[in-house]
Amino acid sequence: MTNLKFENFERECLDEIFDEVAPFSQMEKNEKYFLNGAVRYLKPKNILEVGIAYGGGSSIILNAIKDIEGAHLTSVDYCEKCYDPNVDKPSGFIVEEKFSHLKDKWTRYLGGDVSKFIERIGGGV
Repeated sequence: MTNLKFENFERECLDEIFDEVAPFSQMEKNEKYFLNGAVRYLKPKNILEVGIAYGGGSSIILNAIKDIEGAHLTSVDYCEKCYDPNVDKPSGFIVEEKFSHLKDKWTRYLGGDVSKFIERIGGGV
């Protein structure tokens, strides 16, 4: 696929959850579609996400890998709670609240930077 624009690749996959995830992601619309398209096209097996916030990006990635056998997302956030002072919930809370059916492909580490968890994360990301 030459001249592939990831933001146009398999948009319907993200369309299924777009309205639910949009309020919890600080990405612009095309950035959400780009992330979805890149993951859907590349089909990575081990993804490392650094910084979780609400969990909007995590939700997009998890949705994108839902049917990719053996794919897994590991997310790390230094903050145990969402950085938003108006939200008293753990980083990544939206995955648990709206997308719990995708959690079997997710590992989340909170309360430190990546170096604190690198032994558990392992290689291959």
